[in-house]
Amino acid sequence: MTSNIKALLQQGLNMFNENKFEDAKRVFKQVLDQEKNSFESLHALGVIYGHQGNHTKASEYFFDAYKLKSNDLTLNINLANSLIELGDNKNSLFFLDNAIKLNPKLSSIWYFKGVALKNLNDYELAKNCFKQSLVLDKYNDKAYFNLGSIYRSTKQFDVGIKLLEEALNLFQSPQILEVFFTNLSNLHLDKKENQFGEDYSIVKEYSNKALSINSKNYIALNNLAMSNMFEKKYDLAAIQLAKVVEINQNFAPAFRNLGTLNNHLGNFKKAEKNLKSAITIEPSDVSKNFLLSEVLLHQNKFSEAWKYYEYRWEDTGGQTLKVKPNFTKPMWNPSLGFNINLVIWAEQGLGDMLLFSSIIPELVKKFKKIYLLIDKRLCRLLGESIPGLLVIDFSKPIDENFFDYQIPLCSLALFFRNSEEDFLVPKPLLKIKNQISINKQKKLRCGISWQSKGGLKSDKKNISIEALHPILKIKNIDFFDIQYTPDSQENIDYKLKNNINFEKPSGLDTFNDIYGLAQFIDSCDFIVSTSNTNAHLSASLGKPTYLLLPKEYGRLFYWDNDKNNKNLWYPSIVKFNQIKQGDWSEPILQLSKFIKKTLEGYKFK
Repeated sequence: MTSNIKALLQQGLNMFNENKFEDAKRVFKQVLDQEKNSFESLHALGVIYGHQGNHTKASEYFFDAYKLKSNDLTLNINLANSLIELGDNKNSLFFLDNAIKLNPKLSSIWYFKGVALKNLNDYELAKNCFKQSLVLDKYNDKAYFNLGSIYRSTKQFDVGIKLLEEALNLFQSPQILEVFFTNLSNLHLDKKENQFGEDYSIVKEYSNKALSINSKNYIALNNLAMSNMFEKKYDLAAIQLAKVVEINQNFAPAFRNLGTLNNHLGNFKKAEKNLKSAITIEPSDVSKNFLLSEVLLHQNKFSEAWKYYEYRWEDTGGQTLKVKPNFTKPMWNPSLGFNINLVIWAEQGLGDMLLFSSIIPELVKKFKKIYLLIDKRLCRLLGESIPGLLVIDFSKPIDENFFDYQIPLCSLALFFRNSEEDFLVPKPLLKIKNQISINKQKKLRCGISWQSKGGLKSDKKNISIEALHPILKIKNIDFFDIQYTPDSQENIDYKLKNNINFEKPSGLDTFNDIYGLAQFIDSCDFIVSTSNTNAHLSASLGKPTYLLLPKEYGRLFYWDNDKNNKNLWYPSIVKFNQIKQGDWSEPILQLSKFIKKTLEGYKFK
């Protein structure tokens, strides 16, 4: 190496240290003009381009330098980092392993290997690397953060919390502590699993600690807002989320959370706007696409909504992932025509099965043959109700030889319910032979159902039996308990205390014998129910169904699909809505008045 080259290299290094990157690049390239195999210049140019964020160019210079000196420790680390930045984590591991062979006691190498493995979702090996990094340097704050992030992703919240809380005392830097507090608020928030009504004070504590260091920490502020939302302090949560957006207009989680909040409050237009903003910013995140479908469905925006409804099959890290049957036959769509044998397989609960089965009668004559695979409790009922439909118990093994294509039941709406006009003036879906002999001349008959069993948003839809007292004491009506859940002690005590004897229909298994339950419902004059399977059964029979609904969260989209004050799915329902979320007194009062008015002028014999 000539003295001139040495001088130029030193000049370039000085310029780099003075942040004069363009001047430094010019000097190092001047060296390469004189000595094309200058390892120092190639390496230095890679570092400068990497510092400027041009990792493609940086990796090119690093690779050229590697050809000259493959055993240089720093070069192997820098090349691996460039590949990680480019998303080439797999190849970065080769150079990190080289670096480990050269110096296995350097904490940073194990840290970077952990990052690459974490990016490849190899969490177990990544954890081992981060732990080794911390063995070699217990002050490697980034190793703590990444290890804590893995524990968060794998839902090992307590392990992550313990790790970060024990490490807090090692650091004094406000900037590092801010990140610790933010990550701890993340872990504690996720640990709560989005449960409303819980105590989120620990999340707030760590969020506020982070914000006390940096008032513009939008992640901590977002966590604070979500804590307030789950504690039902909705106005404060909305203000804080708006502040998050003000700080960072490209922070998609804030828009997703605003969408969740507005959906929860029944502000569907605002929720739609929020969720679409999130998608625009971060289209790869589909975690709220299904929620967007429900928001759109509440507004009768069917054609757009059903496309997002297909995201119900995506694993969004929230509810249990829905599983499709392991059929090999292709999915049907209208471009494939109708001269085929089609299997429709049911999904979701009995209520949704009945709701979407209302589409099938108009399809039977379109296709060569339609088979419906469904819960065995509905087989007889739907088989008798839809002529030409072959109904099969879905719990039994299925031979695929008899059909050409398949489709999930709810996906029928994607093709056949794209506008209000697509809902034909419906006849009742269910038609059964009523074998119950009754005397309707003395009193009216009413089946009553007030709870849902473990379904979506059940706790917001359910009513206590005590709250129904104004209904149950109305005279000239025989009330029957058609709940498909066991009698709780609360129900038994209420009946004894108030001397109200409304029993389940004799000999009827209201959970398993859905056909018998439908027969009994059909024998009633009307049904009073919350949002549950019995409401769907009654409405599918065309029976007057008086439906008690929550105001906001817990209200399912199909009950809002009205046109000209009639429900598009079930025209026989009459809705009685909460005025205040969680308060059933007003809808029950209005229903009581409605029933009493219906009784006026009725002549009992």
